[in-house]
Amino acid sequence: MNFRTLLLAVAALSCAALTGWLVNGWLDRQRAHMAGQPAPAAAPELEILVARKPLGAGTILQPGHLEWRAWPRGGLIPAYALKGSKTPADFTGSVVRRGLATGEPLTAERVVKPGEGGFLAAVLTPGMRAVSVPLKADTGVSGLVLPGDRVDLIVTHQMNEKVGAENERVLRRGSETVLSDLRVIAIGQKTHDEKGQAMVAKTATLEVTSRQAEVVALAVELGKISLSLRSLVVDGAAPQAAAMTLTRDTDISRMLRRPQQSTEQVVQVLRGQSARSGGLLGALK
Repeated sequence: MNFRTLLLAVAALSCAALTGWLVNGWLDRQRAHMAGQPAPAAAPELEILVARKPLGAGTILQPGHLEWRAWPRGGLIPAYALKGSKTPADFTGSVVRRGLATGEPLTAERVVKPGEGGFLAAVLTPGMRAVSVPLKADTGVSGLVLPGDRVDLIVTHQMNEKVGAENERVLRRGSETVLSDLRVIAIGQKTHDEKGQAMVAKTATLEVTSRQAEVVALAVELGKISLSLRSLVVDGAAPQAAAMTLTRDTDISRMLRRPQQSTEQVVQVLRGQSARSGGLLGALK
């Protein structure tokens, strides 16, 4: 190897070392610059309305039934209720058409809103019927019966009763519980009341079986209908059916009760020219 070749080799190695040093310094400066900058902000997550708990078909939606949940952008479809475009209040009072599992997204196709076709049918439990009864403030617990409550149905009517030996006709009044534990699905034309305020309406719509619907129709013709509000059932406890009780006016007013007539037979006893009348036991003495 001559001197010229050796000089070229030393120069090439020097250039390579210098280049490596310059590149390494540039990389260090870039790392320091990037470390001093804040991390880029994450893309905001989209939130949609989902069921907070299992909601069966026929459930009347309340704000507590729904909640917001983050959802990946890639899994979004136009039918979902996005935060910013919808609110839980938009669905309050709607009825679940098909059941929703916990965390399942809510869509307009899964519910039916008041005023839409098939709304009342969606409220009803499968196999049940809807029937309305007339109401007044004094027969509807002063308007404190709300949709979703459970009530007993009482009918008060008048009747003519024959009393006494002469079959005197007397007007009697009585009341009886004819049906119990009925679900109220509407008061007037409202199926929910967001504020929980009293609603004095002219009718109440009840959920009944087909047989109970016949009983209600006849009870309305017999007399005045009243609703008796039942207590809310504690979770895990089965509702107890009310006894079919009957109360007459004579059960609550002593003034309407007549003294019982003696059932002892009266006979007439002849002794010679005299006659005496009295009870059977006394006349034989």
